[in-house]
Amino acid sequence: MKNSRKEIKKQLVRNVGNYFSGYQEETLAAVYELARCSAEEGIGELEILNLYYDACLQLYSSGMNIEQKKQLKSHLNVLSEFFAPYDMRQRGFSDLIGQLKQQNQKLEKEVKRRKRSEEELIRSKRYFEQLIENALDIITVLSSDGRILYESPSVERILGYRPGNLVGRNVFDYIHREDLEEVRQQFGRLAEIPGRSRSFEFRLRHRDGRWRYIESIAKHVVDFDGESAIIVNSRDITDRVSVHKKLMEAHESLKKSRHKLVSAQRIALLGSWEWDITEDKLIWSDELCGIYGISAAEAPETYDEYLERLHPDDRELARKTIENASKEKSAFEFTYRIYRPDGSARILHARGDLVTDEEGRPVKMIGTGQDVTRMKEVENKLRIYSKELRNLSAKQNMIREEERIRVARVIHDELGQMLTVLKIDISIMMKRAGKASGQTLMSTITKGMDEFSDRIDTIIQSVQRITAELSP
Repeated sequence: MKNSRKEIKKQLVRNVGNYFSGYQEETLAAVYELARCSAEEGIGELEILNLYYDACLQLYSSGMNIEQKKQLKSHLNVLSEFFAPYDMRQRGFSDLIGQLKQQNQKLEKEVKRRKRSEEELIRSKRYFEQLIENALDIITVLSSDGRILYESPSVERILGYRPGNLVGRNVFDYIHREDLEEVRQQFGRLAEIPGRSRSFEFRLRHRDGRWRYIESIAKHVVDFDGESAIIVNSRDITDRVSVHKKLMEAHESLKKSRHKLVSAQRIALLGSWEWDITEDKLIWSDELCGIYGISAAEAPETYDEYLERLHPDDRELARKTIENASKEKSAFEFTYRIYRPDGSARILHARGDLVTDEEGRPVKMIGTGQDVTRMKEVENKLRIYSKELRNLSAKQNMIREEERIRVARVIHDELGQMLTVLKIDISIMMKRAGKASGQTLMSTITKGMDEFSDRIDTIIQSVQRITAELSP
């Protein structure tokens, strides 16, 4: 069984003590045998000598006589001299071992650090691979001449190509010809200087032949071996471009509609306004400012400032009308007067409506103001013209009535008398014809017919004259 250090030291103390007590050779041989066995069990000779030295010191401090102590002390001095070179070597070995331990600890730390770095690199690589494989955008690596070196799996979802099918082909073969020249120029500038970045927006051909709008951000990078490449991050913005186009069309349509509205308001001398009741903030359109003869910077910003622009006699009317509309939550309209900065007067007709919140509280008023000065002037003129026309009509009716009376008098006095005379002549001729006979009768009738004819001609002439007088 292997002896422990404590057991060896115990046996050495006993045997060395026995030797110095009786100087027996057997005891000294036992010490040698113990040292030999300890060496065979792996204990170094220097350590055995240290144990022997410790045993001697223990005996020296125990109950020995003076002669034994002298001999033991002399023996210890010899051992000390014997130990000196070993002790120096041992200290050198200890220092070297200490340095080796420190280097070993540093080496172990470096190994652990490198191992952690390798594990972190592996995790980063796996994470990067997963990130690339599951990225929504297309990650592409290109050579300086546009040749595709790598493409991420998302190319199938966005462009329909199977991953790897485009590797080795030139990316410029898939760009729309209208965008090709611009992309080539930008790509050429990018490839000139490492570290430079560029953004592109172009059309790229889908596998089914359609063109998709692509937005790309490219960067020129150089790896550890000095090889350069272009890394491109691309995304499909076709829907965004489509929405943008629709918004632009809507904006242009709105712009045209606004232009038409402004033109219509200018023609109609109509302006709009908006009043935020809670903030007491008033906003006027340019057309309304033009009606008031002021610039947009001079437009009133509050309700009271607006009232100050009105004719003093019309302010109370405006205030009551607006307050009643706010209480009754209804639309309103009224007409009022203003004086422009140049001194000219204007008549305006205001229309407005009330806007309430979810709880029915008034929060805003919107409306229009129209310059009706010209209209009012026309109305006044029409009113005057109407009165004059009524007077003229009455005068014409009076003249017409007088003319009717005159015509009736002429017809009654002139034609009536002529017809009465004709009737009398006919009656006289009939009486004469009744008394005559034969040749006398024919002569009477002939004479009477001649008179009748002359009388009728006179009547016809009178009718023609009267008709001529009645013509316009």
